[in-house]
Amino acid sequence: MFLVTVGDDMTTFEEIWKLKPDYSKFGVSRNPFSIDPLFQDYKDKEKCENDEKLFVATKEAKDAVICLGLGKRNVCWGEIGVGKTTLLNMLLYLARFRDNCLPIRVIIKEDNVDRAIQELLYTYCFDLISELKEKRVTEPMKSARKWLLEKRYADKLYDFMCKLIGAYEEEKVKETKISAAAGVSVGLEAGLETEAVTVSSFKTYVENLPVKMIEERLREIQELVQKLGYKGTVFALDEADHIPDVSKVLSMLTVSRELFFASKNFTFIVAGSPEMIEQDRKREITGIFDAHIYLRKLKADDLKVALSRRIQAEKETLSLTDVFETEAIELIIKNSGGILKLAMKLAENSLDQAAVSPERKVQPLHVNAAIARVRTDIQFDLSETELRVLKALHKLGKASPSDKAFQKEAELSRPKLNTVVRELNRKKIVGFSRKGRKIFYTLNSVYLPIISEIIEARSA
Repeated sequence: MFLVTVGDDMTTFEEIWKLKPDYSKFGVSRNPFSIDPLFQDYKDKEKCENDEKLFVATKEAKDAVICLGLGKRNVCWGEIGVGKTTLLNMLLYLARFRDNCLPIRVIIKEDNVDRAIQELLYTYCFDLISELKEKRVTEPMKSARKWLLEKRYADKLYDFMCKLIGAYEEEKVKETKISAAAGVSVGLEAGLETEAVTVSSFKTYVENLPVKMIEERLREIQELVQKLGYKGTVFALDEADHIPDVSKVLSMLTVSRELFFASKNFTFIVAGSPEMIEQDRKREITGIFDAHIYLRKLKADDLKVALSRRIQAEKETLSLTDVFETEAIELIIKNSGGILKLAMKLAENSLDQAAVSPERKVQPLHVNAAIARVRTDIQFDLSETELRVLKALHKLGKASPSDKAFQKEAELSRPKLNTVVRELNRKKIVGFSRKGRKIFYTLNSVYLPIISEIIEARSA
């Protein structure tokens, strides 16, 4: 008989073979919990209507909807995992199907933050190209194609768009026939770029445009959007809080601030982090945005509602306590620290644990196994030096590498301590803020409960 090691236990391969999750004993066909943001397919009305049933409408969410209007500039900020991406997706969904506006989502990353506004124009153009290729409504499409054909000689941007939607394909056919009649051997494909080459050239062209020209192009393209039947455009710039050097995000917003006031037909929503707001020492963001929506950690009751809705979406007659023991629910709530994403992760993993056990409800032991798995994932990725730094931060709460007390607790010199906290920030385990010239680091609230347990276990 073959033996396989699983954790600290020894089991046979026959037992491993039987480890297939059985969710039917809980009254559901699958695990309904997921850390994926809601309303991801904000252009798909049917999918979004299903997500409506899962969404917890907090006061902050209501405030964000109230502030959603053409000509508005809003920033939504909060800790990682509190639901900023879901909120942005929900606003884009409302923009399209309630307000008849074109929704555009732009992902801001470390490798494109310096040209984020160029990325905005590029994404805008390609979403419009997709709209034009769908050919759903005849008359608006004809009007939009005519507009592009007239514009293509005025700027290369529109020439690229024409090529990618095939708006003047018929003209190329005519040119080929004329050439053939004149005895010139020119095929339909001669001189035409492949789509991949056109896309690459298009991207390069847009990336080199100055902000002032982008502002002008956005205003022009709004004419095309209105010809397609939309009242305006809602732009959402997401993932801004996943960039370690927040000053780059601030710089991007400041350099392009005039663009945010370019048209009353545009709405701009930016997802930000607490660090971004804290580092805005000159209050430049305050001068750009009409509304600041701070997404707080969820209260225990709100977390329970969010978890309950996942269960009821699978089977309406089921309640959360039909699937989870009360003590197990409380354990998830306590260890999530008010972070929705972590609560979902613990619920998902603990249900998986219970689905391969004899129990017909999720027990505290299953939640503890899920917590241990998260703890192991983090601990495996941490060196002893990093754990010492985390322990020091846990004790001090907030500290700068220049602080003698921080250096003493971490048993590191200032240069070495600075290197370690930067790496921990890259891993998203710590966040930072600035005060004058000093940078202060704190434990990321998403992992705070888990880090606390690791530290306590090491100290025991």
